[in-house]
Amino acid sequence: MTEDERRGRAVLAAIDSRRDEIFVQAFDGDLKPLGAPAVLTPGAAAAAAPRGALVLTGDAAQPLLAALGGRNAKLARGAGAIDAAVVAALAAARLGDKDLPPLRPLYLRPPDITPQPARRK
Repeated sequence: MTEDERRGRAVLAAIDSRRDEIFVQAFDGDLKPLGAPAVLTPGAAAAAAPRGALVLTGDAAQPLLAALGGRNAKLARGAGAIDAAVVAALAAARLGDKDLPPLRPLYLRPPDITPQPARRK
């Protein structure tokens, strides 16, 4: 997404959870988080979206655009694609950044299954 695409617009990143929900987080035009990431239905994400002009990105951007209805929103160029190679390259470029907090996984929902206790023999 280019700076021109997001100028004056909040950015809403939406990733398909492979369920009936999406992982979503809103950012301001300078890409500073406007809140914590969440797991929401497209309708709930649309209701919680920042007011004003929006740029949508991520592989769930299209369903979110539909849920937003007539809101002033547009898809970022390449919004439907998440390229793991690009994500890895961006992460690698920041590895030496002293201001970057330690990397850790972020789980927005509990696992669908849990390990069974060990059986006694």
